[in-house]
Amino acid sequence: GYWLASAGEDGIVNVWDLRYKKSPMRTLQSHANRVNSISWSPTHCEILASASSDRSLKIWNLNESPHYMVSNVDYGFSSPVVGCAWTWNSNWITTCSAVTKTGEMTTVKLERDFMAPMVPRHEGSPEDKEFKEVEKAMYVRDIEGWSQAIALAQKYLSKKAFSESRKVLDLCHARSVIDFSLDDNVSFDLEKFNEELDKYSYYIPPHFFPVTGFQLNTHLFMTILYLKYEVEIESLFAEKKFDKVIDYVEAMNSPEKVSQFRDYKPFNSLVHSFILRLKAKPEFSLPALATAIDFSRSYELSSNAIAFAKTAHLFLNPTIFDDNDCEAVLSQFDTPDSATTNTESN
Repeated sequence: GYWLASAGEDGIVNVWDLRYKKSPMRTLQSHANRVNSISWSPTHCEILASASSDRSLKIWNLNESPHYMVSNVDYGFSSPVVGCAWTWNSNWITTCSAVTKTGEMTTVKLERDFMAPMVPRHEGSPEDKEFKEVEKAMYVRDIEGWSQAIALAQKYLSKKAFSESRKVLDLCHARSVIDFSLDDNVSFDLEKFNEELDKYSYYIPPHFFPVTGFQLNTHLFMTILYLKYEVEIESLFAEKKFDKVIDYVEAMNSPEKVSQFRDYKPFNSLVHSFILRLKAKPEFSLPALATAIDFSRSYELSSNAIAFAKTAHLFLNPTIFDDNDCEAVLSQFDTPDSATTNTESN
């Protein structure tokens, strides 16, 4: 990213945006002596720690104005605090450790109750209790938050609350770093910095996965992607934008996606269901069949025999030998081999 924290003899911690180098974006003042060490949290872009010769360890949150300090450990040390560093352990708790010049150590754990008052909210976010619980779980980086988000997105989807479904699924993805160039002539822009801080604080920040090494298990990852596709297409069906449905389903037929979802049965069933629903509308029956042909070719190339057989059957279904229940017809191709693979997280 492009945020930098600096500190020194004056005991002040400055937070800079490298695009606007003329002035710091935050000035954190509370230490009474030189700052010996600063460290960014691996899980939250707005949180950092500082260790000082005033024999204290302080935790800062860039959103908590006007003072920003959210924790102060300044008791029991007999010498200057010379170092601090963060860890994210197997219990999903972010911890800051500090050491003094004489070898004394202490830790500060950012547990759920400690973090709860700092959970940010976005204007326009759902106000129901379940959504707020998911917000909290995701903000404290609770591994169960992803499962809670999936369950709530499915609940919203069943009620055709598409906007709410999108918002809860958005909480599951890390944001991307905005492209930027270092230009000494760029003017100071605190408003833009605050907007980006708000976004990176509310959602999972860009550095979270690479820095912590955390990976969602395959089942959760695929289910989140699948739900995003389902929400978008169901919303288009609800708005009767059938031409847009065709475009969206065709966009799903890339070699990367077909390969990615090769063994994920719900995705294949989703594609088949949408094609069948389009095929039932006379003006879209031919585009639907063309889409089915394209998918059958992709499935054939990816050696997904079950999905190929199902998709190929769409060309003729229903025939005089089939009933009118298309889903029942397609279910004859189901086999245990097409079950979803669930890989444990690393």
